[in-house]
Amino acid sequence: GETGNCFAVVERNTSESIASCRFNCEMKFAITQVDPATGEEESEPYDEEYPLEDLEVSASDLMARVAVPDFRAAWESMGHDKEVLAKFALEFKTQEAAVAAVVAHLGMQPCDGTGT
Repeated sequence: GETGNCFAVVERNTSESIASCRFNCEMKFAITQVDPATGEEESEPYDEEYPLEDLEVSASDLMARVAVPDFRAAWESMGHDKEVLAKFALEFKTQEAAVAAVVAHLGMQPCDGTGT
């Protein structure tokens, strides 16, 4: 048989906060018996379904890792209207472990030596 790729496009509602979601996936296809010698169809096609792994979309799927040569200058150029301050409690034994977990969860990239 042949192998191929399948792509899905999911539109994000930008008025809603980013939340993880899961989609059930199923491949639907038609099977036709073919004579290997002649390549001619031997029967009518019949529908078949095959369950696939669920697709999970999270915040990290909506972020791209981008190298920023001067993060501080880029941050300051955005202005304060784009800034959001919030406090969170993270249950990690070290600051390094907390940073690594947040970076991995959000798909971010540490910069200016903050990843060590």
